[in-house]
Amino acid sequence: MATEYFRELSSREEYLLRRLLDLPADAVPHGRVHVTQIEPGLRIRDWRAIGWYLPISASGGDRSC
Repeated sequence: MATEYFRELSSREEYLLRRLLDLPADAVPHGRVHVTQIEPGLRIRDWRAIGWYLPISASGGDRSC
């Protein structure tokens, strides 16, 4: 078994990050979650590689996080 790997963002993680970051409903996530196994049954997740495509504002220009 690998001690670290990358995977897609789960729907629950997406929901929690949207709430934490106060993102609009139409923001689209991109990137992957880095998961590291500390010991059998214990893992940490790193969401720093997750970014968000945000809708174009009415004033023009595109935004991203």
